[in-house]
Amino acid sequence: MKSLFKKAETYLILIICFICLSSFKKDYNPQIKIYNSSGQLITVTKVFITRVAITSAAGQSVDLSPAGFTSVSIIHVSPENNTTTSTAMPQMSCKSFTTTSALINTLVAQNTVVSILGANVIPFTAPVTLTGMYADVTAYGN
Repeated sequence: MKSLFKKAETYLILIICFICLSSFKKDYNPQIKIYNSSGQLITVTKVFITRVAITSAAGQSVDLSPAGFTSVSIIHVSPENNTTTSTAMPQMSCKSFTTTSALINTLVAQNTVVSILGANVIPFTAPVTLTGMYADVTAYGN
């Protein structure tokens, strides 16, 4: 008789656990709210991060399709190059983007100084070599 109650008690505990676990929401999609100094800009549910070896200075394509975005709000690009030479440190910007891809442009400083209206400036140009240059790309969207 004691073992019968023990089995019933065990089954009751399992049933209660099953009911409790099945009542939790299975599709938990946290939202990330993005702000600036004026307040909330956007709310996104997906953040896609990738690292791309630069093979084209003008319009390097970045594949965003694995994220399955329906909309993309922000693309952030960080240049990477293992160098201490200031003229080999890349500057990158996102030229354009869609829900499946982004295009990145890369520039580096030239070794010459140019005087423009009496001010000395260092012009930027497409890099001579792309070896070792990478773009760390972060896309925010839904």
